[in-house]
Amino acid sequence: MKTIDVSDLSDEAVRQVNAVVDQVRSNADKIAESRKSRPEGREETPQEWVARFRAWVDSHEKRDIEIDDDRETIY
Repeated sequence: MKTIDVSDLSDEAVRQVNAVVDQVRSNADKIAESRKSRPEGREETPQEWVARFRAWVDSHEKRDIEIDDDRETIY
């Protein structure tokens, strides 16, 4: 298992890093489980991909922010 050097980070930053790592591990476990359920060599259907993608999106915390993606504000 790999380690992350957090010795120079604040306690809050360490908590945030741990939260991200936990989420990545959880998502990796979910992906591995979904792949195990498919017979070996069988292609994923578009509907299965969409369902897996939506599950991935739903696994992320919702953030109540607004982003102005108007082209003029980007540049």
